[in-house]
Amino acid sequence: MSARMHWRHHGLLARELYHHETGVKFAPSKGKGFFTRELQSYAARNGFEKSDFIDEREKNYDHLGTAFRAWSLDSNRLLIGIYAEGSEYGPLYVYFNTRTKALEQTPYLRELNKAVAKQTDNYAHDIVCAEPTAPLPPESELKARLDALNEKLNRAFAARVERTKEQDDANDLRQVQDKWVKMRDEGLKTYLAFARKGEEERRRLQFLSDVTAARIDEISQSSIAALTR
Repeated sequence: MSARMHWRHHGLLARELYHHETGVKFAPSKGKGFFTRELQSYAARNGFEKSDFIDEREKNYDHLGTAFRAWSLDSNRLLIGIYAEGSEYGPLYVYFNTRTKALEQTPYLRELNKAVAKQTDNYAHDIVCAEPTAPLPPESELKARLDALNEKLNRAFAARVERTKEQDDANDLRQVQDKWVKMRDEGLKTYLAFARKGEEERRRLQFLSDVTAARIDEISQSSIAALTR
């Protein structure tokens, strides 16, 4: 079983992170409710006020939301967005390190968070990537991966447009995809600003591959409304 398969992030909407125990059994990491408390504490230490997500009239319910954004290539990091439900502002990005089992920041995430804090719309469409901690594969391997993913993306997009019944929706999809490419390129600039000297090309290939893989999933699985919002 790969490192990534030891974790289940689908519970993030309920602020639970599940870890593999035995056989097919998964259980909340460090016990039920632990991850929720960690997220609440982290949010309170990093710019959120408790009033942002706790309603005094609803003592047993809070409005702190979490969303999965990406796995790192080596599966050592899970990128999470933390936000106050109903807020127009974007999420606070944070990693969960699957090796240390702790939340962490990096200079790249701090830069992302500064940029997102200035936005009041479209924050969910930021093109973000989780930084691996392990050494990257050789450049040739990364390039082959990106080439294969680009071909797969082109096929997935063409198939989605072909399945679209309304011409206006098809046109909207093309416009949104053009916008995604521009935002991807902007996201790449931010990511490469923190690449170590000599690693720039491999980091470029890794970023483009990771966000392209995520885009394939979005195009294949999301509704037209979700893709064009």
